[in-house]
Amino acid sequence: MGVARRWLGRLPLVVAALAVVGFYVGFGLHYHRTAMMAPDESFYTVAAARVMEGEVPYRDFAYTQTPIYPYIDGALMSVFGFSMASHRAINVVWGAVGLAVLVFAVRRRTGKWEPALLTGFLLAASPRWMSLQAMGVWCGPTGAFLNAALAAVIIEGRFWPRLMAFAVFGTVATGCRLSCAPVVAVLFAAMAFEAGGWRRASAALGACLAVAALSFGPFFLADPSNFVFHVWGYHMGAAFERNFEAQAMQWWNVAPAALVALAVGAMGVARHARERRVKELFLLAAGIVGVVTPMIPSSAWGVYIAAGAPIAAAAGVVSFWAAGGGRSPLRFAAWSLPALSLLVYLPIEVPEGAAAEVEQVAAFVRNEVEAGPLMTPAGIVAVEAGRGLIPGTEMGTFSAMSPDREEEARRRKMTTLPGLTESLERGEPAAVVKMIDPPPWRVWNWRWVLPSLDDQPVDEIHAFEDTLSECYEPVMNTSTMEVHVLRETLDL
Repeated sequence: MGVARRWLGRLPLVVAALAVVGFYVGFGLHYHRTAMMAPDESFYTVAAARVMEGEVPYRDFAYTQTPIYPYIDGALMSVFGFSMASHRAINVVWGAVGLAVLVFAVRRRTGKWEPALLTGFLLAASPRWMSLQAMGVWCGPTGAFLNAALAAVIIEGRFWPRLMAFAVFGTVATGCRLSCAPVVAVLFAAMAFEAGGWRRASAALGACLAVAALSFGPFFLADPSNFVFHVWGYHMGAAFERNFEAQAMQWWNVAPAALVALAVGAMGVARHARERRVKELFLLAAGIVGVVTPMIPSSAWGVYIAAGAPIAAAAGVVSFWAAGGGRSPLRFAAWSLPALSLLVYLPIEVPEGAAAEVEQVAAFVRNEVEAGPLMTPAGIVAVEAGRGLIPGTEMGTFSAMSPDREEEARRRKMTTLPGLTESLERGEPAAVVKMIDPPPWRVWNWRWVLPSLDDQPVDEIHAFEDTLSECYEPVMNTSTMEVHVLRETLDL
């Protein structure tokens, strides 16, 4: 009877664990296949392929993020294949690793499995957050490393080994996405407070800065001007008009249950302060920073909080668990929080499978198009087809600067729309893979002026389209892409 009672007592935790795993696996498999291709997936895959060939971001090609992420997924894709399908699969695994680390960290902090599994549940049952883990973008790996940095802070143990683990994981997270830096700074403040004196805190800061310098220094020295421009100036130069309503909806859509948990957890601040629970206070601060600071630039999209949402979920759960001593009635209501995810717009899906469509177009290019580079905003097609890209288009649709900044565009390893038109006139691309869908609300085919995000001049758009029609012929299309080849190569 005693054994039976013990197992019966564990049954809710077993069910909770199965729910977390079930939601994660189910959503991960679903969105791996159906999530609409994002423009970012192309330039991340192109960058991963380029760095594995020995090229260096900023010096050899444009890459408008911090430099570490291409090396992480590039190394893995060297084993599993440079394709959209493999890139997405790798990132689903990264997301699972990050979620497991977060659950383990909350378990160690609270001493209980219930809050740990609840934290995982808040995320795994959020469709939009899950869709971002299943895409070939920064979200999965960045979140995994940021969660590891958090674990180094909130798990008790010897200070210096934890500090070095934090320095490495925090640097890698920031090296995947610069918006992690404010969260890492808050988490470091928690470590500095724990150090117990300005000398140890200063030594800890020195160790963290040394790791960061060793990680970023070589990329800065390779091309200082381009490094600063692509990592900072490019993003600060965006003049996209803030649409508060749309951005707020996107922000909420990422992980509403985690955001509600954070708000509930923040209500325990006064009690934590009275009872000197410093780690809980710093954790709440990190959660708030993680879901607020990425939205400060006017051009920010809600998905920018993808790496901060797990910190928010953990902060909220740990806070109200600590404040209630594990006896709060919130513990029962909290398990219903993921139902909030059903009140938001679900991620846009494609019925045929985005990865399968890219594979189809890449196979056509590989087998039917004469040798030569491609001109395409979907550089992932070129990677899968084993083709090069017209120089300056590595950032895909984010590659074209203003027509009057041609010299700067060359220096920044970018291009201009008139430059692309001239390339078409010279017949340089063996094929042009043009995006024909989604509809105009998403700007493809170099219609943005970068970095301002203004529209390209209408006459330049018409000149590009007219030249494409004169020199190239459409020979194959899918629901979202169209392949054009040089007319002179056709057997007319």
